[in-house]
Formats: sequence, structure tokens, C-alpha cells
Amino acid sequence: DPQMKKLIDHYLADNTIMFFDKLTDRVTISSMNYFQVYFKDDGDRFYDFAEGNLIRTRALNKKVNCDYLMGMTIDGKKTYIYLAEKFAELLKAR
Repeated sequence: DPQMKKLIDHYLADNTIMFFDKLTDRVTISSMNYFQVYFKDDGDRFYDFAEGNLIRTRALNKKVNCDYLMGMTIDGKKTYIYLAEKFAELLKAR
């Protein structure tokens, strides 16, 4: 998506320094663990994206971001979103 690429480039130009810290948010950790078990099938799902000894990461990322519904609590209400749509919404708002 050319518009998203442009927005990402603009975001990165404005935020040249990024920091990462130890993940301690239990809700986030739980969500990541759930994703690992149910979508990635503890790694077995990668076979669906394998070609020889390579993993087609673009196809994998597209599947995760565009086709995987993720449960999220927004304003106290449980809802389901596609990650790519939420990312686009947040990036455009920024």
C-alpha cells in the first residue's frame, strides 16, 4: 500500500530514536502467548509458508496482519479487529 509506506517513512523520519524495554505487561504477554499457541501452532504453522528451506515471510505477515482476527478490549468493550486495519488507523491518526 503506497500510502502506508509513505506514512511509515514519515513516522520513522520523525522518530529516529527508539527504545525497547523488558516486557512486563501481563495482558500483552498473555496475548502473545495465545497467538503463539493458536495461530502459530507452536511453530508448526510455519510449514504452511515454507518453500524448501525458506519461509515466505511476506505471505506469513500478510496472513497475520490482514486475515487474523484479534480480540481486543477498547473502552471496556471486547471487540475483534484485523491488525493491519488497526495499525493503519493509529498511524494515520499520528
